Amino acid sequence: MTAGRVLLVEDDERSAELIRLTLEPTEFELVRAGSLEEARVHIAAGLPDVILLDLRLPDGPGYVLASEVRAMPGGAGVHILAVSASVTASDRSRALESGCDDFLEKPISPRDLVTRLRRWQDERA
Repeated sequence: MTAGRVLLVEDDERSAELIRLTLEPTEFELVRAGSLEEARVHIAAGLPDVILLDLRLPDGPGYVLASEVRAMPGGAGVHILAVSASVTASDRSRALESGCDDFLEKPISPRDLVTRLRRWQDERA
């Protein structure tokens, strides 16, 4: 049994691999998309429990996807965590305004990521 489905929207291979290795020993099911369009295909098949969302993607800003998910039926129940190397106050504000629940700075702390996912899992239970 999985703890929840996590959609990772990340175009950088190294960052994606770090997150995959971090979540591999957990009960979370990880699905990866490398672009907004690929993420939309995964979301159309069913909303994930959590979206780990890079804010700078090759086909547009991650903010767009966060807003789209929030507008979907059931989208309010999806936890969205912005994951970005950009740490300006305006980027953080824009992420939260677009519907992200929180912001995690790259390079990510594996412990912090798993702690946040488990906290959200507990809230769901």
